[in-house]
Amino acid sequence: MSASGVWMNENARCDHLSVGCGLGPAHSRRRPAARSVGTSCAHVVWASSTNDATAPDPRAVASLRAYGCRPSIPRINYRSARYWPVMGGWIVAPACATPRREEHARRVVGRRRVKGQGSRVLNKKTPREGLCMGSAGVQGELWGRAADDWASLQEAQHAPFFEAMLDAVGVGVGDDVRFLDAGCGGGGASVLADSRGAVVSGLDASAPLIDIARDRVSGGDFRVGDLEALPFADGSFDAVIAANSIQYAEDRVAALRELARVSAPGARVAVGLFGSSDRVDFRVVFDAFRESLPEPPSGDGPFGLSGEGVLEGLVEQAGLKVLDSGEVDLPFVYEDTEMFWRGVISGGPPQATKDIVGESVLKEALLDAVVPYMTDTGGVRLDHNVFRYITATTGS
Repeated sequence: MSASGVWMNENARCDHLSVGCGLGPAHSRRRPAARSVGTSCAHVVWASSTNDATAPDPRAVASLRAYGCRPSIPRINYRSARYWPVMGGWIVAPACATPRREEHARRVVGRRRVKGQGSRVLNKKTPREGLCMGSAGVQGELWGRAADDWASLQEAQHAPFFEAMLDAVGVGVGDDVRFLDAGCGGGGASVLADSRGAVVSGLDASAPLIDIARDRVSGGDFRVGDLEALPFADGSFDAVIAANSIQYAEDRVAALRELARVSAPGARVAVGLFGSSDRVDFRVVFDAFRESLPEPPSGDGPFGLSGEGVLEGLVEQAGLKVLDSGEVDLPFVYEDTEMFWRGVISGGPPQATKDIVGESVLKEALLDAVVPYMTDTGGVRLDHNVFRYITATTGS
C-alpha cells in the first residue's frame, strides 16, 4: 500500500470524515508533529494499490470528494506514519504520536488549519434537516450506496424484531400514537407502525433510504439528519424506537438524550441491537469483514453494546428509566450466494470495508465464511441471530 496524496476537508456542512490526525512532514518545519496531533489540520490520505502516486483508487477519491475534500499536498508518502482505515482512504497520525495522542486524534472532529489563525472548529451542531454533522456525515453516504438492496434483502428480514419493539412501546394500543423511527433505514418498522394506525415520523442519515421510506409510507414525515441532533421539537412523540441504529452514533449517550428530549412525558422508548456474539450466527460475517482489513478497525464493533448491562447503563446516563427488556431470534435466509452477497454488502460498514480491500477479495472471504451455512439448494441460511431490546420511559 502506498499513501499517494493528502486530502483536506473544506466542506463545513459535512466534516466528520476529517478527524484530527496531526500534521504531515510538509508541516513539520513549522511546529513539532507530536505537538500538532489533534490540534491542527485534519488530513485524509487516499491509498493506491500500486506505487504509482498518480493512480489512487477511483472509488476512494469519489468518496472523499463526496465529503467536500480537495487534494492538499500531492505525492507525499507517509512511510513512518500509522494508518487507520476509513472510507476507502486512510486517516494518518505521525509515527511519533503517543497512544494517548492517537486516541485524542481519533476523537477530534471538524478541525482544519486556517492561514494565520492556527486551527479552529468548524460549525456547531444544528438540529436541522440535511445538515449532516457528527456520525451522519459518514454513515449517510455509506448506507445510501446500496439502499434498495438493504431495504429489500436485509432490512426486510428484521420484521419480527420491529414488531416486538412496536409492541414494547405501545404502538397499536391507542389510536394516532405519535411514533418516531430513529434510524429508520428504508422504513421497515415505519411500514408496520403505519399499519397499526400510528402517526409516523422517521429519521435516517441516508437520503436514498429516506426516499424509500417516503415511498412506502406516503403520509409519514421522514427526514434526513443525525441521531445526535434530531430535527424535532421537544416532547413530539408518544413512542420512539431505535432499532440497530444507536451503535452507529459517534456519541451514543448524546443520541439517547435526543431520543429522550423528543419523547413526551411518560412516552416509551425502545432501543435494540444484536445480542451477545455467541448467540449470533451472523458473527461469522462480521469476522470475515474484520479479518479482511489490513488493520483492525477502531471502535467496539457490532457487539460493543451487547454485553450485560452496557446498553442499560448508557440509557440511564441519558436520563431514561429502564423498564423491561426482550429478545427476538431471527433467521437470515438468502436463496443463493448472489443474494447473500448483495444483502450483506449493502450496509454502511461493509461498503467502507469493500473500498479498502476490494470487491473480489471481500466477496471470496465472505463466501468462505458461510460455507458451513450453505443449503442443499445453493442458498445461505444463518438460523440463529438473537437481537435484544430494552424499553425505557421518560417518566411522568
